[in-house]
Amino acid sequence: MLTLLSLVCLLFEGAALAQTGRWVEYDLAGFGTGGGVYDRGDGCLAYTKENSRYFAIFDVRVGEWLTVDMGSVQAFEFVQTRGDVVMGWSQTMLVAYSSIKQTWDTLTYDGTVLYTSSDEINRSYNCSDKLAFFATDEKLYVFDTFLGYWQDYAFNLPGSFVSGKYYVKEDYVALVLSRSESFSMPKNVVYSAHTRSFNELEYGARVFSPITDHGFMSYTNTDGMGDAYVLVGYSAFSNEFDVLNYDATDEACQAGFLPTSGIADEYTSYGLGFRRVVTPSVEVTCDFYGYDTYNGSWASLPVSFDWTVESYYGNSHIGGQFAVDFSTLDGGVFNYFFYSGVDGSFKVKSPGIHYKSTYYGFRCGGSVYMCYDTLNAWGYDLVGDRDSYIALDLYKSANLAVGEDWGAFTRYTPGEEDTMLVYFYNGNTNDWKVAVMPYDLSISEETSPHYYMYNDWNTGEFIYYSSKTDEITKLNFTPETSVSCHIQGDLAYARSDERTYLFDGVNETITSRDFNFNGNGLGLHSGAFYESDSKTLYGYSTVTGNWTERTITEDLCYCFDTGYVGCISVYYNGNGFNKQYAYNGFGDSWVENIPEGTHVGLLVGEKTILVARSTKLYAFDPQSEILCCRGMTGNVDCSESEDPDITDIVRLIDFLYLSHNPLCCPEEADTDGSGGDPDITDIVKIIDHLYLSHEPLVDCP
Repeated sequence: MLTLLSLVCLLFEGAALAQTGRWVEYDLAGFGTGGGVYDRGDGCLAYTKENSRYFAIFDVRVGEWLTVDMGSVQAFEFVQTRGDVVMGWSQTMLVAYSSIKQTWDTLTYDGTVLYTSSDEINRSYNCSDKLAFFATDEKLYVFDTFLGYWQDYAFNLPGSFVSGKYYVKEDYVALVLSRSESFSMPKNVVYSAHTRSFNELEYGARVFSPITDHGFMSYTNTDGMGDAYVLVGYSAFSNEFDVLNYDATDEACQAGFLPTSGIADEYTSYGLGFRRVVTPSVEVTCDFYGYDTYNGSWASLPVSFDWTVESYYGNSHIGGQFAVDFSTLDGGVFNYFFYSGVDGSFKVKSPGIHYKSTYYGFRCGGSVYMCYDTLNAWGYDLVGDRDSYIALDLYKSANLAVGEDWGAFTRYTPGEEDTMLVYFYNGNTNDWKVAVMPYDLSISEETSPHYYMYNDWNTGEFIYYSSKTDEITKLNFTPETSVSCHIQGDLAYARSDERTYLFDGVNETITSRDFNFNGNGLGLHSGAFYESDSKTLYGYSTVTGNWTERTITEDLCYCFDTGYVGCISVYYNGNGFNKQYAYNGFGDSWVENIPEGTHVGLLVGEKTILVARSTKLYAFDPQSEILCCRGMTGNVDCSESEDPDITDIVRLIDFLYLSHNPLCCPEEADTDGSGGDPDITDIVKIIDHLYLSHEPLVDCP
């Protein structure tokens, strides 16, 4: 007789063995005419034909193909899928699908689409991971995945409308509708996923690049003379605009400069200053302004400068969560004025960095600011409002780099070119680390919000730095060997013809293989690689921390990985797309597919793969029979409905504090994504999701 413990063990063993994934087929007989129109997102696929009454959707949360019947043949113009949303439009109708609600909606739209383009910012329809929108000259249509249906908002175009910019992020949609008049402000039409409502501002803000998260902000000189300005900020959290009028007579506006995208986890802040000369060479005043989309309102700081001891010219710069400007004190020492988006306040810092220093440099990161002079360097963590100062060795500085929570630069001494130093400031530890490297100013480096990689070609010395661990790792390649570095999310590689190192920032591991990885095989959470000599497939997953190998007989044609799954297409029966091997990063497996028909297209998403053929579609389902949690967490009682409700709160309370009876699926109870055993924070997260902020729970692992 099986004991309860042995039965549970057998069940989990069976689940583990079943975590291979599968290819799911869809027959296109009678589907329509014309070419295929299709796309892939993280976990959804969408397919139709140029003339069809049907729209096919695959969702890994469901594990099967779904068919939407549009009711009549449609001339489809566009299909797109991102994250949890699928959308498409024809000459008369809209269709969209929510992976979160697992429902779709169709409607006949009013008006004429505003603008079609291959450039996403210039076209009036698009998707983010949670929202889809479609704008005509009469209405803005928004599909919110947490609602599962289209909403519409009627608006009037400006009378002198000439063009528009159209933006969609995770929690808002924004139309920026420009007028033909000089120095005019555009009209803003917005939708907030937090309030589930629309809003508009007749004279609103432009949107700078990179597009800020959770809202946007800008300033406009409205008279062309520099005398009148309007500051506009919009926050998706409140779905409200904050508008300030500024009389700048006899003043000069000093605007902030947004940084290069890619260094921060989020961009939420903006800052600028208005400078006035009160008494030449004696007194200058400045009104600093800062806005952050989390705070949703403009903050200001008026400062008066006595030019006999402090000079101010205006030179604002922007980080991910802050803005900074500075003056120079007597003797050339910097005085910094920070607007912190973390708490919406201004902070003044005087770290002793010298403006008149021979070598001075600075850079804004996501949440850190780093600067140096000839002798010293200073790092400032905006999140913790703490700083760290370090005396520098060697003489001259170069090669600044920053990320979300770190900064780096090199030091060397001209004429003594044996070695150089690489300094790292970490905002999480508020401390410095130093690496000794061969002298080479023409460095080959790769950076991301949390990682830094550098290789010296002459000596083959290589360093990898993670701000999450605050560790510097040194490795060696053969001198004068070409090394390519690349970072994708928490995975990175450094590869040469002889060897490749793979860096896993999640599991904090480094592994190597004796061949050159294909460049497209690195995804955000997994990697899929092919070794030609032995014809071996190599898959790696941050989910399991494992390598999975498979030896095959075919030659490589195509290899790609973007997220948790990868796809390698091989030559079979004379064609490079007649056979595929899917790598499943959830289940440590390779699953082959020999499709029917002739090749049409192949796309790889984060959690699924689309193989489009002349007669059939094939979708890869990596989560087939994989444990118990699908889609979003929160279905603690494993009810038929996947949507969390009060019964799930009751079940979790019962498990933690009353009966302690085992949960049917512990992964469903990890609503805050901590990865540990369920606790009170998971209960709080469900309550917040259902009754307070309505923010989504984390997805299943």
